[in-house]
Amino acid sequence: MTWLSSLKKAIALNNDCVLLTVIETKGSTPCSVGDKIVYSNKQLTFGSIGGGNLEFQALRLAQNLLDKDTNSTHLEKYPLGATLGQCCGGYVKVMFESLVNNSIQLKKKNSWLETVSDLIERQQDFVVATIIDNQTDKGNSGKKFVYTANHDISPSSDSGLTSKISAGAYNLLSTNDSPTIVQYQSTSESLIEVCYEKVNNTELQSVAIFGAGHISRALMPI
Repeated sequence: MTWLSSLKKAIALNNDCVLLTVIETKGSTPCSVGDKIVYSNKQLTFGSIGGGNLEFQALRLAQNLLDKDTNSTHLEKYPLGATLGQCCGGYVKVMFESLVNNSIQLKKKNSWLETVSDLIERQQDFVVATIIDNQTDKGNSGKKFVYTANHDISPSSDSGLTSKISAGAYNLLSTNDSPTIVQYQSTSESLIEVCYEKVNNTELQSVAIFGAGHISRALMPI
């Protein structure tokens, strides 16, 4: 099972859920950028972000978000040693997306979920851009944009903001840069954070790295 099939199953059952995505890591961490968890019905239904106190605290926050019974998209930074008491000395930044009462919307053919599902099935590379909740620009909060080399879904009516997000996505598609968090200014002059996730489905030449330590993990993105 993949995170996508797990999420689609929860949506098909009309279950509220939270999608957790590791957006950024620094230093020694038990997880990698792109790792995901699907949390639904008071239990983890897919994935891991490394276990330990990090995952425990993240799942507790996921349940708190579901208890609020409202949709939200926000970032949470976890210093592993100083705050969580883990032996790893780095930090992990996680994006939380609570999907509450969204079943009908997400089942639509042109929804971001169905678009991503179709792109993965067709083995296409794509970028997903997600706007983090912003109290001064609630109209765009939580919106997701999906980009391929020749296609995009842009649900925002803010053309100025859309063009900035599009430029960032197409730049990410054409380079080997890692996914990132970028700040933009909307037409209402609000400062908006956007999370970019890049998915490579095209076949790449395999390179074997022997060893499972932190040095090998650091070499993998290179």
